[in-house]
Amino acid sequence: MSYLRQVRPLAVAMGFSFISALPAGAQTADVISEVSNLTAANAAAPAPVPVAPCTDCESFDFKKVPPVRPATRPGMFPIPPSGAGAYSLLAAVRYRTLSGQLFNNGRLVMGAKTPKPTDRRVLRTKRTLRDALIALIQERGFDQITVQDVCDRADIGRSTFYTHFADKEELLSGGFDDLKAGLQAQAKMQGRALGFAAGLIEHADEQRRLFRAVVGKRSSHVVQLRFRQLLIELVEEDLSGVAAPGPLRDGTVRYLAGALLELLAWWVDGRSGLSTEALEKLFHRLSAPALAALRNS
Repeated sequence: MSYLRQVRPLAVAMGFSFISALPAGAQTADVISEVSNLTAANAAAPAPVPVAPCTDCESFDFKKVPPVRPATRPGMFPIPPSGAGAYSLLAAVRYRTLSGQLFNNGRLVMGAKTPKPTDRRVLRTKRTLRDALIALIQERGFDQITVQDVCDRADIGRSTFYTHFADKEELLSGGFDDLKAGLQAQAKMQGRALGFAAGLIEHADEQRRLFRAVVGKRSSHVVQLRFRQLLIELVEEDLSGVAAPGPLRDGTVRYLAGALLELLAWWVDGRSGLSTEALEKLFHRLSAPALAALRNS
């Protein structure tokens, strides 16, 4: 089956009806040639909204393509401006999806469906990838890991990885989001300000090697920044009902988040001998003056 015959239904659905008139054995070069000819014939039409070439076909989005100008001859397809439109069309057909039709390396797969985020297989795949990332972080550090490393450890193909995550940073963020949700649920049962700290410290104790890689001396700057942001979000949500938004509350949020980050880094890297309960008490004791100042403001 020729390449053109595979993409013909999609091209016609997009308004490129001229393709249906091409011979069944026509190839990609014939499509480009026809687009170029029709572009030249339509050059006198009013200037359209520019369409940039497809520079990143993997993230091509049909919805972001601006409207093309109408045809000026009967039977002519709505032509994009210049040859860039042709390149975008072919790139879109090669890489992206439309109306439930998936394209894999230029081959049309009719009736394929994008998996739902709540599908058990999807959840299992994401969990496997995150477990692989966690294991690799402990072994090598985040900066030394590639997407291929994660895929090899998880025994999952790269195409499957990119179905769910844009890069290893997004995979990392997903793991932090899961941690955040779990800590928020625990905090509600604590019934006190900064109640999430107890669950976080217990988790750090259970996964001490991992936390050394996250907040310890050899941790990645990217990982530390993302973990710091996680703490800021947790503290900010906790203090949202204590004081009105403003410089004092914002400053207190970052002060407490930074203090907790440094305490955890000191605890997992050193030999303080403090138990999880003692570290939690120390954090609340040091945080009390800042909370009191915020409440009395």
